[in-house]
Amino acid sequence: MVEIPLLFEIHGEKFYDVVVAVLSDESTARSRFERGIEEYDRRMKRQLSPNQKAEKSHYKILNHGTLDDLRNEVIKLNKKLTKAKTA
Repeated sequence: MVEIPLLFEIHGEKFYDVVVAVLSDESTARSRFERGIEEYDRRMKRQLSPNQKAEKSHYKILNHGTLDDLRNEVIKLNKKLTKAKTA
């Protein structure tokens, strides 16, 4: 498992069997970003929009809640993927 914010921009998705987009709405993402709004905007200009990333991904996880909520969603998806791989 790897985390690559610019995966699609560098056309790296072809090297992975499954791509999962972890998404939140923009206001949540902005509030969680710890390096300031200007830096957030600068970085986002270099990336595909979250909707574009979601369209290109095999799976999507919505990250609007707590860290525990996110962890539970990751665990559910992992179980699904592991089950599909062994079937």
